[in-house]
Amino acid sequence: MLSVLQTALAGMTRNQQGAQTAATNIANVNTDGYRTQRFDSATGQTAEADPAAERPADWPDDRPYNDVDLASEMVSLKTYEIGFRANATVVAAADRMLGELMDVFA
Repeated sequence: MLSVLQTALAGMTRNQQGAQTAATNIANVNTDGYRTQRFDSATGQTAEADPAAERPADWPDDRPYNDVDLASEMVSLKTYEIGFRANATVVAAADRMLGELMDVFA
């Protein structure tokens, strides 16, 4: 039972880190020169999304390129929220099961 809680808590932590990365990208949507960051849940690391990405041909030369796509960041944020809630539901179910088990033995 404890491994279920550990797995769910690890999932909540990873989803929180991913949501934080998406929120940082959203906060920097108008920051010139900001490059989109992506969270890799397998490694737990955040890195630049595509370091080789070049600015579009019609982008003004005098302004640094910002590659944040607000729509995809909002989708990422919602995805991480749903993942966090799913893991929180697992924690709540495990808590109820442990409570019932304690009631049986008490």
